[in-house]
Order: sequence, then structure tokens, then C-alpha cells
Amino acid sequence: MNNKSVLIIAGETSGDIHGANLIREMKNLMPDLQFYGIGGERMEKEGTELFYNVNQMSLIGVTEILSHIPFIYKVINRIVSIVEDRNPNLIILIDYPGFNIRLGRRLKKLGKRIFYYISPQVWAWGERRIKKIAEFTDKMAVILPFEEKIYRNAGIDVSFTGHPLLDITKTDMSGEEFFKTCRLSNDKMTIGLLPGSRIQEVKTLLPEMLKAFKIIKGRLDNIQGIVSISPMITKTVYKEIIGKNFSISAVENFNYPIMKHSDLLIVASGTATLEAAIFETPMIIVYKVSPITYFFAKLFVKIPNIGLVNIIAEEKIVPEIIQRRSLAEDIADEMERIIKYPEAMNKMREDLKSVKKKLGNTGASKRAAEMASELMD
Repeated sequence: MNNKSVLIIAGETSGDIHGANLIREMKNLMPDLQFYGIGGERMEKEGTELFYNVNQMSLIGVTEILSHIPFIYKVINRIVSIVEDRNPNLIILIDYPGFNIRLGRRLKKLGKRIFYYISPQVWAWGERRIKKIAEFTDKMAVILPFEEKIYRNAGIDVSFTGHPLLDITKTDMSGEEFFKTCRLSNDKMTIGLLPGSRIQEVKTLLPEMLKAFKIIKGRLDNIQGIVSISPMITKTVYKEIIGKNFSISAVENFNYPIMKHSDLLIVASGTATLEAAIFETPMIIVYKVSPITYFFAKLFVKIPNIGLVNIIAEEKIVPEIIQRRSLAEDIADEMERIIKYPEAMNKMREDLKSVKKKLGNTGASKRAAEMASELMD
């Protein structure tokens, strides 16, 4: 008897993280289960055979996606051929809507059962995409509390699992060890700069973050900063941006210690904002894309805030500085306001604690694994 197999698709770093945890839990239930598809090094470490890496798939913005359309369809066609050849028992799609919606519709025509884990945030773009997802999804697991009702109203069999970040967003590193390792002073206010995990994000946002940090250092005493380096991006990119004359610490694979031990974070909009919320660390959310991408986003996005913490809170509890010409100056002004008024920082911590509670209970990956496994019975 042949072992059961799963095709799993994760096109971004966050999907690779959650995909790896899901695979681990599914293998606890079915040890001989085989996985193959698209993912990153974490999924590969869990035994997934990769046909494409997330580094090849991570695209942001209209202009970036348009230039890669031939590649995207080439990948979709190859994945469809692999499914026809290997006949997996289940398809698992993780977020990544621009790609996975197209792929899901193709694979449903082959009669495949499809589990959508971590529903894409298409509710921000209106109902049209939700209806498309309903056409091919057999079961969906959502990780944000308000999503369950949205997708159920669209006729999808959906369950809220809680957020998988609650299981992994932690660090045992003490403050003393952190400051020593990063060559920082433990009696200065520490600003953590987290410019994202995609190369285009880093190239766009890190220069603005560094300018803002330089401005705030000129205004206030006793300030130090640290840059989080993504392991997905070559260090050369960071060296070219930071340069030799800019004095700031930069460390790789230190996201969680930076989030835990910094006094204030400057964070690229995305999953990192929720991770920071779990640590209850005050933050400023920043983002900037190409003008044409921003034009289309303003045209179609139906929600007032883009930061996940603000969306979950249903109000703006942390500042968002998006697409401004004077991005660095605006970041610096907001940093100064927060630093000078400790009550603002304390209020933010309390609000972030409330967001954390809304994320549900630990064990989300295990619950999702049980749902997926049931589809294979």
C-alpha cells in the first residue's frame, strides 16, 4: 500500500513558518505522510520535497507581480502536472492568495480535496475573491477571530483555530544576554528596526528607518538602535544600505529577542506586527510600495487600517505611517511623541495585551493538523 501524500503550497516566509509547524503536527498523527510542494527552509527541514523556494515566490506590489506573470503561470502549470502525476491525497494552500486562488481553481477541476490553512486577507479587498475561494475550498482554518463569520457567510466550511504564532513567538534570552550579545547598553532606550523579510521591503524601508533613527538621535539623548537581519536575504544588501559610517547594531535571526527587549519597534506591516503584539512591545507600523501599487491598493482596499494589530483591535492602537513622501521625518516625529510621553507607551502596551487575548489559545497548528487529517480519511 502506497503512503499517503500531501501537496502543500506556501509562497512567503510566514507561510513557511506555519507550514513547517503544520507538517510536524500532521506527521505526529500520520508518521508516514509525505509532503511536497512550495515552501522554504523550515518546511524542507520537516521533510518536504520542494519544487520552488519561497525566495523565488515572494513578490510584493502590482509592478513586481506584473513583471513575473510568465513565471507565475509556469509554476502553476508545473504544479498541476505534478498533481496529475503523483495524485496527492490532499492539497494544502497557505495564505498567498494571488497564486493560490488561481492554483486552487485548477486543482479542483482535477477532483482534489483542498484545505486552505491561514485564509488570505481577501476580506480587505471586498467579497469577490471570497466567492472564488468558496468555489474550490473543502475546509478552511482561519487564524484571526473575525474571519470565521466572514467565510462562513460565504458558504465555506470554516473553523477558527487560534493563531499559530502564540506557540512560537517566544525567546528564553535574558535582557542581560541580549544587550551583551548585541553590544548594546542596558541603560539606554533601545529602538528595534524590523524592515521585513522580502528584499524589496528591506531596500525600500530600511533606508527610511535609518534616516528616522538618525533624526531621533539628533533630537534625544540616550537612544540606541538595532537592525534585524532576515536570514532569507544576503547580508550584502544590509551592508550596502547601512554603510560603514552609520553606527548601529545589526544582527541576524534575532527577531524575537529584539522584539522582547526593545523599548520601541519600527516594524514593516505584516506578520511581525502580531509577533510584536504578543511580546506587548510598543511599535510604529511603516510601509511603502511603488506608486502604481499604492494607487490600486487605495482603489480596492475596503478597510481603514493596514496593520494587523489595528485590524484585530478594530481601532488604531499603534501608529501607521504609510506611503508618505517624508517617511523618515514622520517616523521620527512619531517616535519622539511616544518616547516623550510614557503614558502613550503604557497605553499601547495595554492595548496590545488585549489584541494578544483575541488571538485565541495555543495549539493552533495541532488543531489545524487534525482538521486536515480528517479530510484524508
